Amino acid sequence: MAKSNKRNVTIDIKTAKDWYKQGGSLREVALQAFDEDELRSLEYGDIIEYNGMKGYVVGMDNNGNPTALLSVDFWVEDWYDAIIRKFSGGWHLPNIDFFKIYREGIIATAKRYKWAENYPYLWSSSECSSNYAWYCNYYNGNCDYNSKGFNHCVRAVSLLPAL
Repeated sequence: MAKSNKRNVTIDIKTAKDWYKQGGSLREVALQAFDEDELRSLEYGDIIEYNGMKGYVVGMDNNGNPTALLSVDFWVEDWYDAIIRKFSGGWHLPNIDFFKIYREGIIATAKRYKWAENYPYLWSSSECSSNYAWYCNYYNGNCDYNSKGFNHCVRAVSLLPAL
């Protein structure tokens, strides 16, 4: 929804949030149309820190609070390498259900950062057999399985406690 004020500034909330994040004079124009609390609300793909790791927001509750994160810094291209890693602080490898539940946020984040151009697939920790595991195409959200030897990306995830 677009808002305007006494200075005849009319802008939609998405553009205003982008300008707010850029700072400078664009930030000031955004603040003429919207309150700062409205502009600071999170969107899919925004980066926050949780228990020592940065994560992309891929899940939110009805109030806009983050509920699920996909790691920024931890990712590898090998399922076998990822599956033996130990995580702490609520971070872990996602099972296939994580991708199904947070499909919308994962797709929005992938498109925002143009991930599909390089690594369009994310491995899950869920195995189909000793040689196959489930993965998610994070550009369209489809899930399938493949040989564990394929070079798909692996990212840690975290579910945040409810606020």
